[in-house]
Amino acid sequence: MAKISFLIFTIDPYRETLQAIEKIYDVADEVVIVDSSKKSNRSALRRAIKRRQMNKVRVFDFIALGYAEPAYHYGISLCKNEWLFLLDTDEELSAALKQRIGCITDDKKVDVIKIKRYENSKRSFYTWQPRLFRKGKIEHLGFIHNPSIIYGTSIKIKNKEIYMVHRHDIYEHKRDYNRMAIFYKHPYVFLLKEIFLTLNLNKHSILGLRRFSAFIKSKSYLKRTKETEDIAKEIHKDGLIKYLMLDRPETIKKLNRKYAGRKQGIDLLMELIYKKHNGDYP
Repeated sequence: MAKISFLIFTIDPYRETLQAIEKIYDVADEVVIVDSSKKSNRSALRRAIKRRQMNKVRVFDFIALGYAEPAYHYGISLCKNEWLFLLDTDEELSAALKQRIGCITDDKKVDVIKIKRYENSKRSFYTWQPRLFRKGKIEHLGFIHNPSIIYGTSIKIKNKEIYMVHRHDIYEHKRDYNRMAIFYKHPYVFLLKEIFLTLNLNKHSILGLRRFSAFIKSKSYLKRTKETEDIAKEIHKDGLIKYLMLDRPETIKKLNRKYAGRKQGIDLLMELIYKKHNGDYP
């Protein structure tokens, strides 16, 4: 049975992160936390892990850039085991998935396993997520809600008892996400996908109509200048992670030192993108 590292990215209050760890701790061989929270939350999480003697957990800092994808390469590089499970703090694994996760990885011909994720507690809509994979068999380019590149064989687990549930609203920060659309190769395609998912999650509801309206208005984010067009071309040569050199530990150390304690999020991410384009990057 293969050993599995659970990889969790968090910007949440430490209690939510701690709950996520506790729910998978027994089935994990290792838990790696990449923490982009405030300093007080980071310290509280480390103390709580130490008190509970969770010796399989290791915690690393990463500046908050609005969403987790820019940190994916860094987090994956920290994991020791061949198999990784990428888990959000607001996701829960079904009992059957936790029970059989070790057996699922027994097939030596499979490199990436896609797991059904229900996008709301009512389980009325789901997506397939490539969350369980061999190290080196999947590449993330750093874009929000963008397909990963899979190197090797992938399968879907269609057993009805094996799934994940996403507890929170995946569009809580949709306006921030949409601001990044100007740097996408096909920004309108990105927004259309977001509209599709939003409508599926909120069918026949006032909330759904409001969100649809918000996405229509977000077309204003697509007004590109010559500079943003040039940046988009630069980024899409190798992806956002390589563009900002977030696959290099020395770059991450510099960014953590320089921007610690500053207001972070999408604003900082966009600032770094413009700095890199203008030759003023750390």
